[in-house]
Amino acid sequence: MYTIKAARKASKVIALEPENYKFLVKNVVMNGVADKVIALPVAADRYSYVDLYVKEFSGVHSLEDSKVCVEKVKVMTMGIDTLPKVLKIDRVDIVKIDVEGHENKVIKV
Repeated sequence: MYTIKAARKASKVIALEPENYKFLVKNVVMNGVADKVIALPVAADRYSYVDLYVKEFSGVHSLEDSKVCVEKVKVMTMGIDTLPKVLKIDRVDIVKIDVEGHENKVIKV
């Protein structure tokens, strides 16, 4: 939902979605913003592979909170500071982060 809204206003959106990647891509295509979205099946953190705790509801999957998870899956992670370099993007105007309690590690506070 947020990726679609952002893509309608921005020139380019990078969306990270490690667990629901297929749904994200389908939604992007269905809403006609595929030319504005770079969707990646990774989570935000330093480069690694980590456990993602999958919950019953997709909006609350987490790298941090293993309580009440229905399954655990290995996902690739990449730092948000390295993404523009890897994708050869010179300028980033806005960063929206929704990582279910993992914010400090994503922004390295």
